[in-house]
Amino acid sequence: MKAFVDDMCIAEAVTYGSVPMINEYVSFLNSEMKNMKMCLNPKKSNVIIIDNSRDKRFSNYKVTVDNVELPNVSSTKLLGVLINNKCDWSDHVESVYKKACKKMYIIRKMKSAGISKKHLILLYSAHLRSILEYGCVLWSFSINQKQVEKLNSIERRALSIISGKYVSKSKHFDVCKSMNIENLVDRRVCMLNKFGIKLLKNNRFKHWLEPFQIKRNRVSYTRHNRNKFNFRSIKCRSERYLRSTIPTLVKHLRDST
Repeated sequence: MKAFVDDMCIAEAVTYGSVPMINEYVSFLNSEMKNMKMCLNPKKSNVIIIDNSRDKRFSNYKVTVDNVELPNVSSTKLLGVLINNKCDWSDHVESVYKKACKKMYIIRKMKSAGISKKHLILLYSAHLRSILEYGCVLWSFSINQKQVEKLNSIERRALSIISGKYVSKSKHFDVCKSMNIENLVDRRVCMLNKFGIKLLKNNRFKHWLEPFQIKRNRVSYTRHNRNKFNFRSIKCRSERYLRSTIPTLVKHLRDST
């Protein structure tokens, strides 16, 4: 019998002035896997270092497995999402854009074959929109406006093919509404809210949101009872954190109550 483990990762946060312990963690993991008659494959492993310090002292830190040095990469794919060492989503957006462009021919071919508009919309949802919104609760609210428009352009091109008319930026949302299609922007918000509701119902992950949830005491009259919101706002020191998943999710859940 052979066993395989895909997409396994180890993450370590190193404070300034501390020494990374990642090699010890990898060595321990490797020894435990050998006890289970498994092994790490250095050829399919890599290291990504996010170093925001001024001196970049850990940017070239070496990680080894059985005396084999793992390659240090600037970006890597984890569960289908590209993560880079700049902590932005430029690589992932570019990858999604190119992948969706390659799928556009399916709609063109089906359009020329005389497929109905209803079935073309289903093809768009299955083959293109599924790519454009994969993992969007993680990255979609952290991308800039230029990247948002780049992904929206894919939807406009698909709608232009389906409708037989050019769809401009100004008519984008109106065409989606006329075709009974939820546009990408609204879809992301809807999926984020659904993700938040699932988190609150999941015993394993609900602690991600519980610190920001307002617990009301129905017996005594406190200031929390006077608060009309079910979530307290998150104080963010940086714009990057403000636009990340949890603060954005709490904001939407707060606004929707």
